[in-house]
Amino acid sequence: MRYDYSSYTKIIGNLPYYITSGIVEKILLGANHASRVVLMVQKEAADRLMAKLGSKEYSPLSLYLNYVGTVKRAFNVPRTAFVPAPHIESTVITIDLLPEKHDDESAAMYQLAQKLFLYRRKTILNNLKTYLNDDNKALAALQIAGIDPGLRPEDLTAGNYIALLRALKC
Repeated sequence: MRYDYSSYTKIIGNLPYYITSGIVEKILLGANHASRVVLMVQKEAADRLMAKLGSKEYSPLSLYLNYVGTVKRAFNVPRTAFVPAPHIESTVITIDLLPEKHDDESAAMYQLAQKLFLYRRKTILNNLKTYLNDDNKALAALQIAGIDPGLRPEDLTAGNYIALLRALKC
């Protein structure tokens, strides 16, 4: 999807449910001046976007979203609100973006998290070794960042990923 969101300060939409994550990602990475995003999405997608650390639904996108902004469930929309009624429930969410966290470093943190979440059941050390193709550099970066090498990608906070990103630049 190619669209320039960079000049918008507010974004409102009813997203096609089958591409919600992709559109939310494009908005978050491209809407440099947006302060608020209001979206109607499938209820399950809202649950995934709002997922917290340690939950099964926690993902790079929920990690990034909760780092660069505050996401809240505004209200649920029952399937009976539509004609014909779909087989799913909808939710309207609001995302208030924090301009001080919406920068190149947070975008790089998101890209790193995406790579390390590819094998979410592997330890962060094993994922990082695969990503870097360098066992020593992986272990050194985790030590510099103060991250337990035995943790899994879904156990790390956005702050952990930022620290790891900075350690990798050393």
